[in-house]
Amino acid sequence: LAEHFEGTSIELWELMVAAESFGVDTFGLSEKLLTQILYSGALPDKRYIVYENYVRRGGSGDIERAFLAQSAYDDLVKRIPANDLVFEQIERLYIRGEKLPDICAMSFLEHKSESAATLTPEEEKLSQNLLTALLAKPVFFPFFKEYEDLIPVRERMLYITGRTCLEYRGRKGARLVVHYRRADEEDAEYKKTAFTEMVDGIFVVSFLLFAGEELTYYVTEESYDGRNERMVLSGTVTGQSDRFSEDSRYGMINDLLQVSAAGDMDEADLLIDDYCRKDFLSGILFTPLTIKDNTSGGRR
Repeated sequence: LAEHFEGTSIELWELMVAAESFGVDTFGLSEKLLTQILYSGALPDKRYIVYENYVRRGGSGDIERAFLAQSAYDDLVKRIPANDLVFEQIERLYIRGEKLPDICAMSFLEHKSESAATLTPEEEKLSQNLLTALLAKPVFFPFFKEYEDLIPVRERMLYITGRTCLEYRGRKGARLVVHYRRADEEDAEYKKTAFTEMVDGIFVVSFLLFAGEELTYYVTEESYDGRNERMVLSGTVTGQSDRFSEDSRYGMINDLLQVSAAGDMDEADLLIDDYCRKDFLSGILFTPLTIKDNTSGGRR
């Protein structure tokens, strides 16, 4: 019966429980039930029990990958928390070299971001690989800043360092635009830039803000036909002092703004001198290269 029964998800569940109590092998039954759950969304409170039974009995392959992707999607997009076993299995499969849908990497990284400071060396290496692959697309989320030290320098400068991110969750495929201006420029016109949809209905935009710099913003969403727009969010966002590398040009400007705001003008003068000196030396040491064009005999 356990091998050949066909029925509804609840009937399969009841049969699986009964078969387990008699010590009957339920691998095929759990695989059949897990497949029905994936297609129908039935038994949401029991799906992880079914999945655990399936994995414990050696289940893997396309059905497991589909289940992990669906669970990751529900966790990240729908905010239906995934079982810890899901993240353990995602990690295990990635370390084993298997390919999973990007949604698994996104959800895994968000889950691990809460403990990014205490990752094991193996988890750090995996997280770095996943971050690098996503940023190459580019896909990024505000929680990526928790992994700043693991992100390659180029990607870190482009998407993380000094960046303040806004995230908005809305209608999949919507066109969202943020209108913004400095909070101390009340008479200035609003500038605007579009959000990027990172995954279904999750939109992100970032700003380069120095310490204490404040933006006033509001977000608009276009209607389905593109003829109208409505405001869906408004607020202010302030730059943080710890978002820059101290040795970078932006970091030096950020430090200058901080000490100036604190009234330490002697330190500000020293920072200005240091910035001007490094700017002057950079102009001398790092000049554009002249490359000879061998095909035409010219230079470019």
